[in-house]
Amino acid sequence: MLISVHVPKTAGLSFLEVLKGQFGSGLVIDTDFPELTIHYAHLRPVYPRISLALPDEREGIRCVHAHAKATTLRRLFPTAQMAIWFREPLQRCLSHYHHLRRVSAWVRFTGLRLVPRQVGLRVFMRLPEVRNYYGRVLDGLPLEAFDFVGITERFDESVALYRRLLGGDADGPPAARRNTNPAQAGKAYEPSDDLRQLFTELNQADLALYQAAVQRFEVLRGQHELV
Repeated sequence: MLISVHVPKTAGLSFLEVLKGQFGSGLVIDTDFPELTIHYAHLRPVYPRISLALPDEREGIRCVHAHAKATTLRRLFPTAQMAIWFREPLQRCLSHYHHLRRVSAWVRFTGLRLVPRQVGLRVFMRLPEVRNYYGRVLDGLPLEAFDFVGITERFDESVALYRRLLGGDADGPPAARRNTNPAQAGKAYEPSDDLRQLFTELNQADLALYQAAVQRFEVLRGQHELV
C-alpha cells in the first residue's frame, strides 16, 4: 500500500502516470470524487471513498494519490508506505499562482475564502493558505516518515529512485511531464529581487523544509547506489 501526498505544482500529475502504470485499478485519486471538486478546500481532510469505505472496499485500494494533509492520510492507512515530492518553494508558489489564474477553480482555491481571479501575486503570496505551504501539507509529519522523497527539479533522477525503492520496475520507460505551464516551456520563473525577498521573509519554514527534503533525497540515492 502506498500513500502519495500530492503537493500542487510539484510534478504530481507527471508522477501519477508512473503510479497508473504500477497500480492500475488499485489507484485512487482525489478526482475520483466529482462531488468534492472545490479546489483543495483547503487541503481536504478526508475523502468519502477512502475514509468511509467498508473494509472490503478498502481492500481493493493499493495506492492513494491525493491533495490532503499527510497526517490525515497516515491516520487512515497507518502501515502504508509514503511518497511526496518537493519543488523549490518560490518556483512552486509562482507556478501555483499562474496555474490557478488559468483555471476556473481559482476563486475557490482557499475554500471558504473568496479570492478574485485578478488578485496580484504579492497579495497571493501573503495569503495564510499560501505561506509555508509545505508545512501545511506535512502538518507535523516528519520527512523521515516518507519512504520516498522526490525533487521536481531532478525529475528523472527522482523517478529512477522511486522505481528502485517502491516502483517494482527499476528500468521502466521515461515518465512524461504533465500539467506544465505552456508559457514557460519548461523554463524556470525569473522573479524580481524584491519579490524573492518578500517570499523569503514569508516562507522561512518552507525554505528550510525544502533543503531538508533535498538532503533526504540525496541520502536515499546514496543508500541505493544511485549516485
